[in-house]
Amino acid sequence: MARASGIPGNSTEWEDCMHDEGLDSGEIKVSDISYRSASKLDSRMFLCLKILVGRYHPSQLNVQAIVDASYEPPDFELLKDVIDKCDGQGDPFWVKGLKPNLFSLHQYLTHLVMNSEKIEPDDEASKLTIFQQYLQKKNEKKAIAAMKALSVSSPPPGSTASTSPPSASSTSSSSASPVVAASPSSNPQAQYEAVVNMSLVVFLSSIRLHSTELESAWVAHWHPDPKAFVLKNSQGQQLLQARVDGYLSRKGSRDAFAILETKPFVREAKRDDIERQEGAQMAAWIASDPRSKAPGVLRKANERDIRRRVLISQDRHEIYVTIAEYDVDYVEYITDERVGGLAGRKTPPSPSRPPVKKRANSDSSSESGASSHASSHPPSHASSHASSKGSSHGRGPDAGFLKMNVYGPFRINHAREMKNLAQIVTHLCVALLA
Repeated sequence: MARASGIPGNSTEWEDCMHDEGLDSGEIKVSDISYRSASKLDSRMFLCLKILVGRYHPSQLNVQAIVDASYEPPDFELLKDVIDKCDGQGDPFWVKGLKPNLFSLHQYLTHLVMNSEKIEPDDEASKLTIFQQYLQKKNEKKAIAAMKALSVSSPPPGSTASTSPPSASSTSSSSASPVVAASPSSNPQAQYEAVVNMSLVVFLSSIRLHSTELESAWVAHWHPDPKAFVLKNSQGQQLLQARVDGYLSRKGSRDAFAILETKPFVREAKRDDIERQEGAQMAAWIASDPRSKAPGVLRKANERDIRRRVLISQDRHEIYVTIAEYDVDYVEYITDERVGGLAGRKTPPSPSRPPVKKRANSDSSSESGASSHASSHPPSHASSHASSKGSSHGRGPDAGFLKMNVYGPFRINHAREMKNLAQIVTHLCVALLA
């Protein structure tokens, strides 16, 4: 049974969710997703992306377990001292004994974030664009076939199967027409999200400037610019475009080595929606450049085919680090290269079951609360002995999936947490840019 949140944490929960939605887990393809809205991913669309989410305490993130090179990050006592003296509640300008330093601007932005008015999560602008044209044509063919089966004459060539007025996408040029979400200028909270974005980028940039001994490795910058990644089917037709709020890139290049996402409200307000969006962003990033040695891919020499990428998120005053883990089976699935994406497995993830009608919500809510919150079991990379049983690629029962391992929150007004985060980010960046 899937956990109460509706976001699967492992392949068994994903199978249960697929069963609840009446979907056949053995036949699904990424291009079979039935997109109905550009505002957000619904549960069926998310399940078709084959994404799992694990939630972990910040202390469970062991960077050394996912990178080859050992490294001792700076102590960041200066950052800790700044936050100890000014926790964001008061304007740092008036704090006695606080001298200007690299982290002063971040502390000022922390003050703005901590004292901003409460923002309702329902007003957030979408960062996912659904491309409808391919799916409309696909559904039109199905409708025509169904009418023929009922001995109803099919529409004449050039017309649509529907009697309703033609949509904008059906009258446009041959290129796919996106369903455009509300722009930031029409969104009343966009200005506040920009402050959160600035807070995160300034913090990460301050870490870069503080680590002077890493000058040769840090020929890279954190950019606050939006960046789009596109998910396509096997014919190259666009299915979904996901935009992120920033990224890490080398000087002179626009390749992303890590991606950023921000929200003006805390994660608990809309955890499932945030996790769906971030999962889709990661899936689109992988699909945009699926190479095993693409920029931003972390790999260990002693792991056969485990690949990882990094997402850093700030939701109001809380920061999360996501280590996304996947394998070649998932790459082939998300790029629509084969049905199911599970050819690397010797057995299916669970006994094959026919699709059924969706069950009542009361069934899924009967699980214990522990499964809907932070997991007490660290992911495979946090353990010194990852199991390879049941998979040809060493990822156990989650082979063929994208696993979003989310660590947090790190609170921006807590000195020790931010010091630890600075060390984690520095270590990750050294590995990403090596």
